[in-house]
Amino acid sequence: MSFRIIFLAISVFIFTAGYPQKTTQSNDFLNVNIDKIKTVEANLSEFVESFEMIRLETNLKVLLNAPSDIAISDDYILITDREPHTAKVFTRKGQYVRELGSIGKGPAEYNTVISPYIAPEDPLFWMMVGGNYSHPKEGWVYQFDSNGKFVNKFNAKAIKSDRRNANRILVYKNQLLIPGNAHSEDILIWKDLPSKKIQKIPNPIPKDHFTYLTNSSTVYPRGDNYILMVGEADTIYKYNPAGRSIQAIAAITTKFHKYDMKRITAARRSSGDGRFEGIRKAAEGGYSISILGETKDYYLLKVRVMGKGINTKLFRVNRTSGTAEFYTLKNDLFGNLPLTSTGYFYQNEFLIYNFSAIDFKELLSETIKNNSASPEWIEKFQQLNSGINEDDNNVLFVCKLKL
Repeated sequence: MSFRIIFLAISVFIFTAGYPQKTTQSNDFLNVNIDKIKTVEANLSEFVESFEMIRLETNLKVLLNAPSDIAISDDYILITDREPHTAKVFTRKGQYVRELGSIGKGPAEYNTVISPYIAPEDPLFWMMVGGNYSHPKEGWVYQFDSNGKFVNKFNAKAIKSDRRNANRILVYKNQLLIPGNAHSEDILIWKDLPSKKIQKIPNPIPKDHFTYLTNSSTVYPRGDNYILMVGEADTIYKYNPAGRSIQAIAAITTKFHKYDMKRITAARRSSGDGRFEGIRKAAEGGYSISILGETKDYYLLKVRVMGKGINTKLFRVNRTSGTAEFYTLKNDLFGNLPLTSTGYFYQNEFLIYNFSAIDFKELLSETIKNNSASPEWIEKFQQLNSGINEDDNNVLFVCKLKL
């Protein structure tokens, strides 16, 4: 990754539908260097205002495989899968409600779906056909009503300006947002679904910006704005569709963990059995940064350290001071259970942890063995552990972020 700060001058204008759209950098722009930051132990309560553990109903029909994403509302949980398995709806108490659609290539069918969303009005359930499996409706959004009936679909790919825009989207309050990647013509496409009005944000990332991994993008709502960070780019943006403006609000920089672009480019141009290993060595130690979400105090991000034995670190940036810290996380709201290696999802205002039953039992057993909780909690963990079978359905920690 090239960690050049993409300072966006006030004189830069981008155009959408004939109207000027200004990209600016504000006076409270955060310049965050993460070369020598410390690692701290953080409590979950620093990030969230509420926590609940949900055990999903167990029977052969509803067992989860490998969740790709989770959407939450006051009444429902909608879970999609990385493999060709139907999306499943549960109540907020964990009772199974129904599956949505089916696997196949006909109407209301798919191989995999991603980017689930639960709307506040019917049709309740939205998902995008996508993932790692080809399908005639790849890039289409499906809608299902509160009874699980397929009611509508629309083609999100039709409004993309190129095929490199990420297939992960955000559907929120009848607005569709498609984030791009470092090579996209647009870093964001916004569409108001009722009016069909579209805004496209041309990509300010330099054309030679290198991305070592498949680029992932994140966009999430905050009030009337949307926050995004395009994969391995180093700049966080705030986009306001009403004002037709995008603003650079923070840059994450490093001197010690840049990619050597000349070495990587040379490795990519090579051929033969050693090509992949050559690329890996060229990228050794490079940082790949993505934003996950935010709270009222912090931007929450992760760093993937590239090379042999890829590992991921979580870090946070204070939104006022710009101070950055790597952190390990424990659930102080649930007996200080460690959360550092657990699968998690950020979904609008929620942070959701997902455990398979066997992984959850192992975590409980390890905590009991290490006696790393109070006697009261050790007793609770023992009771909980004995009441869970390894073949049970998944366990979720649903946390409401402090906003």
